[in-house]
Amino acid sequence: MQTNYGLNEEAEPGLQESLELFRQLAAADHRAHEPDVAANLLVLVSIHEEQGRIADAEAECSEALELYQALAQDNPDEYLSCLAKTQTALAALLDKLGRQLEAEAECNEALATYDTFANTKPYHYKVGVAETRNLLAVLQFNSGRYAESERNLNESLSLYRLLDREKPRDFNYGIAKTLIDLAELHGKIGRYAEAEKECWEAVKLFQKLTASKPGLFDQAHKEAKKLLRKIQDASFRTKNAEPVEVKETRDYLLKEKAECEKSLAFYRNLARKNPDVYRPAIAMALRRLASLDKKLTRYAEAEPKLHESLALYRDLAGKDSKTWLPNVARVLSNLGTLHVHLNRKDEAEAEYKEALAIFRALAATEPFAYNPDGAGLLNVLSTLHEEQRRISEAERERLESLELFRALAALQPELYARPVAWGLVALSALHAKLSRFAEAEPECQEAVKIYQSLVE
Repeated sequence: MQTNYGLNEEAEPGLQESLELFRQLAAADHRAHEPDVAANLLVLVSIHEEQGRIADAEAECSEALELYQALAQDNPDEYLSCLAKTQTALAALLDKLGRQLEAEAECNEALATYDTFANTKPYHYKVGVAETRNLLAVLQFNSGRYAESERNLNESLSLYRLLDREKPRDFNYGIAKTLIDLAELHGKIGRYAEAEKECWEAVKLFQKLTASKPGLFDQAHKEAKKLLRKIQDASFRTKNAEPVEVKETRDYLLKEKAECEKSLAFYRNLARKNPDVYRPAIAMALRRLASLDKKLTRYAEAEPKLHESLALYRDLAGKDSKTWLPNVARVLSNLGTLHVHLNRKDEAEAEYKEALAIFRALAATEPFAYNPDGAGLLNVLSTLHEEQRRISEAERERLESLELFRALAALQPELYARPVAWGLVALSALHAKLSRFAEAEPECQEAVKIYQSLVE
């Protein structure tokens, strides 16, 4: 049985023998050989965890942790990072044993340890904190503490994106996994639009990972697509369900806003010491707050938040356009939607067009990643132009959007068939208004066939 670390079961007897030898050597000279004992124990932890012997792995990890605690007192520069990694590893094992309270406490201990070398070992700090906050977020999610979980996932995602800038592609899995965790959380609490966007990005990343390492990420890719379909279905059912009481919805939104304001204050405080790490989280929190204000029809409060978020993303994109330019486009789209509600349609059109231009430019090198965004914006612009009786522009945008979604559906019908059907319905409705029934009828019939195939 091969483990994830390139070790096999036959290696265990030899490792046990070497562990015993290092124990004997450490008895005579603990400074020289306790690091060997701890390292050997952690190799055994990895083997026993892979074999499902979690209790054995937990005992070995606990012993290694005690050793690193002592070693770090004598030589913190050398062993604090080992201590923090072991604390996170122990937390994961405790979680598997159903000891969630202990696991959470161990995560917090690990984060405190990482903070001690944030300035001296920034790369190791970012990697470790990203992993630990992700694990802590899962523990909080499982105990129903969604606001805390979201805050930790957002911080983890921000760190993974920063690491990806330092070592491109090395952290695609960390980004994708965190996006999936966020999508599950947002789906759980009914924030389907955010969940769908996060899931889309994760699917695209897993697709890249599968292409580069066939077989290794296939299952994760399938699960991400399965989650995306689940979120899309839940979103569709919600949109077509009976409306809930307005008071209940408003109370829920106000509660969410209060939690988000706490998160924003938390990130602003952290950004005073480490702005590069936390400015993306501030931009994201501002965008989320603006979304809540919009749902509460507090448009005047939403607009400055979106402008601040946009300014932050523009500044970030100036330093790293590949990572942050898509966020510039998405906030521009949010501003456009807000300005439509305020009947400032000239501003909305300009923002939509700038966002579309960005997505077109990004799609020139990564069409599968950004054509979905471009196609969606074309539909939004088409609706705006149709309302303004600019019919030729509206029709051209509907046709281009449909063409993009057809191309995407040819590669992944399970993900893009529904947008194709929706585009056909919208185009059919436009042609029907123009009394072009010979075109409208086959478009509507094709849409019906696609919808039927989706429910079969």
